[in-house]
Amino acid sequence: MTGQVLSGGEVSEPFNISNGVKQGCIYLGVYLRFRIEGSVFDLRRLNVKTKTTEKLILEALFVDDCALMAHKESDLQLIVDKFAEDARLFGLTISLGKTKVLLQPATASTSQPPYLSIEETQLKNAKELKYLGSSISSDGSLDKEISTRICKASQALAQLRTRVLNQRKVRLSTKLKVYRAVVLTSLFNGCESWTLYS
Repeated sequence: MTGQVLSGGEVSEPFNISNGVKQGCIYLGVYLRFRIEGSVFDLRRLNVKTKTTEKLILEALFVDDCALMAHKESDLQLIVDKFAEDARLFGLTISLGKTKVLLQPATASTSQPPYLSIEETQLKNAKELKYLGSSISSDGSLDKEISTRICKASQALAQLRTRVLNQRKVRLSTKLKVYRAVVLTSLFNGCESWTLYS
């Protein structure tokens, strides 16, 4: 797959994309490195550590979902206000009933639930929520997400058993390919973003 960058009316030369986000994966906080001076499209110059700027992107936008992130409540309220203002300018409506706040405090800290609002409507705080098919909890635990993934993989395996796996006319190599494509992808969907512990 190839991509191009549009900047200031200029389009870059096509470049290969070797890594990306799979459907349903969550990637929060992406660092971008760029240069303001010189040729915008000379990607080799980005390898030079001097005169480059690196920024952390604190939002993840998808077709009809959005995640906004910040380290401080006041910063997040500012981001939410700007997002709501921009949404209004584009004629978009934020579903206040579906909008949730999830606090993930540092371990052993006693943080109060944040008070965030959009247009004087307080947003509900959640202990866990589903985002792009994955469960995210306030304590960072993966127990529910892993249980859900095992359940989905088991369901996929059960459906394949009668249609593919128990069929004598289907070769073993084909069964393995279908197993990897259907069952293992159901099991490991989004695992790249899981928090790893020792």
